[in-house]
Amino acid sequence: YTVRISKEGFLAVEQEVTLRWGERILLNVSLVEIPSPTALLEEPIEFPTGDPKGQYVFYLGNSGKTLYRLDVTKEGEPEAITPDRFSGLTNVVFSPDRQLAILQDSTNTYLYDFKRYDLLNQEQFDWGEGIKDVAWSPDGEKIAYYFAPKTGEKSIILSSKDHEDIQRLYTFKGEDITRPRLYFSPDGKTTIIADKNLYALDVAKKELSTLIESDKTITDARYTADGDALIYEAVGGLTLYDLKSKKQTSLGDGTLAQLILDSDRLTLVGQ
Repeated sequence: YTVRISKEGFLAVEQEVTLRWGERILLNVSLVEIPSPTALLEEPIEFPTGDPKGQYVFYLGNSGKTLYRLDVTKEGEPEAITPDRFSGLTNVVFSPDRQLAILQDSTNTYLYDFKRYDLLNQEQFDWGEGIKDVAWSPDGEKIAYYFAPKTGEKSIILSSKDHEDIQRLYTFKGEDITRPRLYFSPDGKTTIIADKNLYALDVAKKELSTLIESDKTITDARYTADGDALIYEAVGGLTLYDLKSKKQTSLGDGTLAQLILDSDRLTLVGQ
């Protein structure tokens, strides 16, 4: 038999039990309360990103002019980690240690060095045109990006963070790829690619495989911190995909742009 124990406001628990005729058993079950979201900021923000220790949220604010970090473990005002120097940014992707970031506007891509948040000595390096979505490797030493210049090429590139060591991991030919989103697995061995369907690219073997064929148009995906599952965004909301069991569980409405993943919680940040 399958026993389901539930209570409003708590996560339900299911447990398999075997009963003989006339037998009675006692189950001891602890229910976990469903966490409720907490408002951290009421102003419009973009590109929220947590840090590995769960202490800070990094984001673009001040009408897109300034990057900030907010200490979520205590009350206080956000700290500006750059001067008010930006305009027209379309993407901000922080390195794992939050000391560098890839910045993108409508045409160009840049590497930004925070210089340990020294506002007077920060540097920005131009990587040129044709670079679309980007993803940092877990160790922060490499960056994968989708390269689609005006020449018509459509490739996944793996680059060192100084943009000196560059190699093509995969060039799309027959696949229906238009604007993929990229994300590394926690072990750095796989890059997932979300573009209508969900693909996995083996970094070492440079081989592409299909994880999920979807009729809902998958637009983005992320690994959970333990690497055992993916959360993907599609028409209709967010879905949790267990890589071992292949089970899919709806997480309801929301977007990955609002979702910060750390080791033991999922946090929604309003935008």
